[in-house]
Amino acid sequence: MVGLLNDVTYSLVLEQFRGVSLLHLAPIALTAVYLFLYTGASVVGSAKRILKMPITVLWVAVAGVLGVVGMYYMSRTGNAGTATSLELFFRNTLESTFGVRPRFKEFLLSHPLFIFGLFVALRYRVAWVLLIVGSIGQLSMVDTFAHIHTPLHISAIRVVLGLGLGAVIGIVIIAAWQVVEGAWKRWGPRNLKW
Repeated sequence: MVGLLNDVTYSLVLEQFRGVSLLHLAPIALTAVYLFLYTGASVVGSAKRILKMPITVLWVAVAGVLGVVGMYYMSRTGNAGTATSLELFFRNTLESTFGVRPRFKEFLLSHPLFIFGLFVALRYRVAWVLLIVGSIGQLSMVDTFAHIHTPLHISAIRVVLGLGLGAVIGIVIIAAWQVVEGAWKRWGPRNLKW
């Protein structure tokens, strides 16, 4: 990314990287299509099964919620949108603590879900859906390096901080999952003796 945008016109912000929305949408859509079509027995069988599913009120509600979440996500890409006072407080706290602020969507959302999704998907096939949200972290790292006016070492620190904090949070989520899963197996409804 740095090599592609390494031109004085980008450094002086005379020209800007124009593919921000596509960068934030295409990998998520491609990951979703891949996971829904290629994790089944066959592509044709999966596509037929999906197309023959009845549309219920639940599916419409889920599509509506996903649409609203997607619109909010896309409205916050690039330099669009305004930050809340709570978000500004967290940004300032992170920047004063680390010197460089990692991106929220990387270390709080996508990297932990990516790590947790990989772990849980080894047992439960449906957990591959978590990788759709996890792909946001990967594309966000690419987007970090698209900010060519930011010094390269700052972008690298930002990415490493996001990965490190996201990995720690992901491991904590995995540990919590293990505890809850162990408790469920031991004291779940099937194992209770009345």
